[in-house]
Amino acid sequence: ALAKLKSEDYAYIPSGKMFYDGETKSFQSFYLQTTEVSNLEYQTFLNDLIIQGRNEEYEVAKVDSAKWVETYGKGMQSISTYSIDPVFNNSPVCNISRQAAELYCIWITKEFDKFNKRLKFYHTSPRYTYVRLPYRSEWCYAASNGKDNQVYPWGWDSVKNEKGSYVVNYKPFSNSFHDDGAFHQSKCRSYIASMNGIFNLSGNVAEMVYENYNSKEKYGTAGGSWESNAEEIKIFGPDPYAGISSPHP
Repeated sequence: ALAKLKSEDYAYIPSGKMFYDGETKSFQSFYLQTTEVSNLEYQTFLNDLIIQGRNEEYEVAKVDSAKWVETYGKGMQSISTYSIDPVFNNSPVCNISRQAAELYCIWITKEFDKFNKRLKFYHTSPRYTYVRLPYRSEWCYAASNGKDNQVYPWGWDSVKNEKGSYVVNYKPFSNSFHDDGAFHQSKCRSYIASMNGIFNLSGNVAEMVYENYNSKEKYGTAGGSWESNAEEIKIFGPDPYAGISSPHP
């Protein structure tokens, strides 16, 4: 119902099978948001927490903008307002904790239930809300469009198109962020979409995932980010942020 209400914002991932983690795994159909969560979407959530007087949750969910300077030095001071500057409204939110992302998912679920009163089945556990973070296997299945051994989400084994232009926001060389067209994060609907219409599955900002169905504590990220190399942005590439639950740019 939520996907029908905002059809451009959610991609339908049909059921099917894919070779994953040493075995052929079956997947039930699901939806995946077509973009990373934007600063504007996330600030709407934070503002609503303030309006509702949910101050403790706000303290957990708020953006830790100090991470720009803590991580990269004073040279990034100019971007410390990234999360609230209207120029970056349509850029992906970052510097939030995993707990904050889970609260956001619960909030969307509950707010949609208010709008669509026919549905009243949200749960307060972040793993069992109907809007939630994906499991790694689900993320890989969606990024691969259900195909075995897919390297990148756009369907060919290169970070450039036939004209020689980069199709992903990452770190092409050890001392360069500019070559791919973006110094840091780019807009949520930028570069090239995957075969099923999802933007920036690789690069831009890393997507939080659960590692398996059995433990919420086993987590990581998928797809790499704007500071990742070509290996880290592969669908089945190494995770540079494995086990990190704290905010990070």
